Amino acid sequence: MNRNLKLSVIIPTLHRPDDLVDAVTSILKQSLIPDELIIVDQSVDSKSYNNIKVLFSKLNPQTKLIYIHDSSIDGLVSAKNHGVKISSGDIISFLEDDEILSKNYLKNTIEVFDENEIILGCSGVVSNIRRSFLYEIMFKLFHRGIFLDQRVDVVRHKDCNGKGQLIISSHISGGLSSYRKEVFKQIEYDLHNKFFYCEDIEFSIRASDFFGKDRFVIATNICLVHLMSNINRDVLEPRWRRKTNEFVLLYKKNKHKKNSLFNVMWLIVGLLFEAAYSSMMKKSLGPIIGFFNGLYIGISHEIITSNNLHKATVEGFGDEWDYFNQRNLNSEEREVIFNDYFGIFPWNILPENSIGFDLGCGSGRWAMLVADKVGHLDCIDPSEKALNVAKKNLSDKKNVDFLLASVDLIPLPDNSQDFGYSLGVLHHIPDTSSALNACVNKLKPGAPFLLYLYYSLDNRSFLYRMIWLISDFIRRFIYILPESIKRRITDLIAITVYFTLARLALLLEFIGVDSKQIPLSYYRDKSIYTMRTDARDRFGTPLEQRFDKKQITKMMSDAGLSKIHFSDKAPYWCVVGIKK
Repeated sequence: MNRNLKLSVIIPTLHRPDDLVDAVTSILKQSLIPDELIIVDQSVDSKSYNNIKVLFSKLNPQTKLIYIHDSSIDGLVSAKNHGVKISSGDIISFLEDDEILSKNYLKNTIEVFDENEIILGCSGVVSNIRRSFLYEIMFKLFHRGIFLDQRVDVVRHKDCNGKGQLIISSHISGGLSSYRKEVFKQIEYDLHNKFFYCEDIEFSIRASDFFGKDRFVIATNICLVHLMSNINRDVLEPRWRRKTNEFVLLYKKNKHKKNSLFNVMWLIVGLLFEAAYSSMMKKSLGPIIGFFNGLYIGISHEIITSNNLHKATVEGFGDEWDYFNQRNLNSEEREVIFNDYFGIFPWNILPENSIGFDLGCGSGRWAMLVADKVGHLDCIDPSEKALNVAKKNLSDKKNVDFLLASVDLIPLPDNSQDFGYSLGVLHHIPDTSSALNACVNKLKPGAPFLLYLYYSLDNRSFLYRMIWLISDFIRRFIYILPESIKRRITDLIAITVYFTLARLALLLEFIGVDSKQIPLSYYRDKSIYTMRTDARDRFGTPLEQRFDKKQITKMMSDAGLSKIHFSDKAPYWCVVGIKK
C-alpha cells in the first residue's frame, strides 16, 4: 500500500460532545490512522472541544488535530466546505459524529484509491442498518432515473473483514464518503440551496456527471456502525418536510436529464405512500403534513447559483426568445410598447454619439429602437441562444456589439457608459440589489439608468392581489415542465385568460368605464402575439421577485443613483435614476 497518499478526515459536529468522543476514539484506534483530523464544531458551547482536547492529551496520537469551533458556520454543507478548504490530504474522508468505524475502515479506504487510480470517490456500508425486504422492493420501484440508488441494499454485500467488491454508484453516502482532493478543484459544494438530507448525492451526482460515473464506487469492505444519535435529528414533520423538499430540489438541478420529470412525479407518488404509512405506524399526522409542506417548499424554491445567475431561468429565456423571436411583432405595436417603458427616459441629456448597454437584451426587441438613437450599444445577455436571436434581429445595426456575460461579469470598464437600461431582467436574478450595483458601476457620473422591475401590486386592491397569488401558485407548477409542454400551456393561458380579460377591459374602456383594476387590462390593445410572449414569460420562468416603490427607491439610492423618477402608468414599475 502506498502511504504517500496523505489522508485527511473531516467531521462536522453540532452539540454531540459524547458521541463525538466515541467517534474520534474509533478513528484513533484504526489500523491506519489519518494524517490529520479536522473537526468543524458548530456548537454554541465548548463541551465538544474540551472533550476532544482531553482525549488527544490522553492518547497522544500521531494524527494532527485541526479544531474549528465556529457557531456561525451555517449547516452541514458549509461545515464540510470549511474542512475541505483547510485540508492538506490527497484523500479527504468525511465522517459523522455518531459513527463507530470498523478496525480497518481507513486502511480499506486508502487501498481503494491506492489500487485503483481511476477511482475518484467512494463510500462504504453502514453495517448495522438492515431494511425490510418490502422496503427495498418499494424503494427500487419508486426511485428511478436520477433517483436510482444502489445504496438501498448494499448491506447485503458487506464484507467488512475481507477484500470486498466495488459497486459503481453515482450516489455516494456523505457520512462515509471519501474523495481525491482533485474532485474539489472542479466540483464545489452547493452552499446556496440549503441541502442536508440529499447533500451527499447532490454533490456526488454532479461529480459523476463531470468525471464519469465509473469513477465513483461503493466499497463493501469499508464498514461502520451508525448510532443515529437523537440529538439534532429531525423526526416526523420536520424530517418529511426536509426530505420531500430536497428531492424536488434535486430534480430541479437535474431537470435537463432524460425522463427526469416523470422520475420525480413517480417518486413523489412513492413518498406520499411512504408518508401515509409512516403516519399510520407513528399514529401522527406529522409525516403527511411534512410531505405536503416539503412539496410546496420544493416547488416554490428557486435554485440559486454561485455567480448571481439562475441557470434554469437563463435556459428558459433562451428557449423563449428562440421561439418568440419578435420578428412577428408589428412595428407600430413595438413602438407603442417601447414608449410605455422609455417614456420617462431622459434622451435629451445624452451626449452626442453616446455609448451604453442593454443588460439582459434577450431578443433585442428594445435595442432595435434604441440603436437608432445612440452612437453605440452593447447588448449583454447570459444566454447564448437569446444572443443569437438578437444578432439576427439587429444584423442591420452597425453600431451594436453583443456580449455573452452575466450581470456580475459585465465586460465593460467601470465609469465608461453614457447610459444603460435593464427591462424586466433584474427581478429574475437571485440578488437583484447586487445586480443593480453592477450595472450602475459601469455608468459615468450623470448617466441615466432605466429599470423595469415587477411590482409587488402595491397599488392594487386586495382582490387583485388574491387573484395574482392564485396565478403565482399555478406558475410554480408550470415552470418545472419541459419547454414544449410549458409553451402549449402558456399559449392556452394567453388565448383564454389574457385575451378574454384584455378584451373585456377594452370593452369597458369603450363604454366609458375605468378598466384599470381589471387584471391584464394593459393588454387591451395588444396583439395575441404579445400576449403569448408575455404569458410564456410570466408563467414559464422559474425565478421571479417583486418589489414595491420603497424597496426599488432604496436599492437605486444604495447603488448610487439619484433623481429617481417612477412612471405613473403601466407597466409597473418603470423607473429612471441618474448616477451621482
